[in-house]
Amino acid sequence: MKKPVALVLAIVLALGAIVFAQHNKSATPSVQVTLPASDHTVTVFAASSMTGSLTELAKSFEASHAGVHIELSFGSSSTFAQQINNGAPAQVFASASVKAMTDAGARMKNVQSFMSNQVVVAKPSTKYVEIKTAAQLLNDPRITWIQCAHEAPCGAAADKALKVAGVTSTPKSLEPDVKSVLAKLLAGEVDAAIVYHTDVVAHQELSEIAFADSASATTVYQIGEVDGADSIATEFIAYLLGPDGQAAFSAAGFNLVVPQ
Repeated sequence: MKKPVALVLAIVLALGAIVFAQHNKSATPSVQVTLPASDHTVTVFAASSMTGSLTELAKSFEASHAGVHIELSFGSSSTFAQQINNGAPAQVFASASVKAMTDAGARMKNVQSFMSNQVVVAKPSTKYVEIKTAAQLLNDPRITWIQCAHEAPCGAAADKALKVAGVTSTPKSLEPDVKSVLAKLLAGEVDAAIVYHTDVVAHQELSEIAFADSASATTVYQIGEVDGADSIATEFIAYLLGPDGQAAFSAAGFNLVVPQ
């Protein structure tokens, strides 16, 4: 009779152990796993004249903001303005003119002017060294030269500066943006070109002839958030307008004093 009792007792104890183990297992706190944040992209449309300085600033911003990617698109401000007005998914627009920013329409928020640039006559450093004025060089029938299309900020500024300077000759071609103008000049396809002062600063093989009337040759850069931009886009703009951004733009040849 003792064996059945002992057997029953053993079974009861075994069942109790299983229940206790299961209770302890359910009471064990779960391990919290923090997954890495997904990549966050800020899309920026910017004037092609900002390519060098803005690319370096974007890399610097990314390095201090884990998981953030600044996607830069460079081109004509007037083209970007049209695209933004038509709903293009940008978050930040950096324009080379007030007009282009205005043309971007009601989607632009918190717009501010932050620097300026000047168009100049650029030429190879070793050529035409005795020529001192834009009219003297460009009105020479032996000289071929180009500029930006009239609707682009660099073209609009060129049109004003050339008129005041008394240039009566016409460009060989009108290019979509200053990057295209610069490429043809560097390739030796033309003798001279109207580009920005910052373009000459970036290329030691070029020299410039400044327009005597600097006001007519100046264009003001503006930056703003596109409607729907998030806090990271706002932070990136603040970075560009802060000490690091201002130092980079100044080193590139931009004028941080905005004409009133």
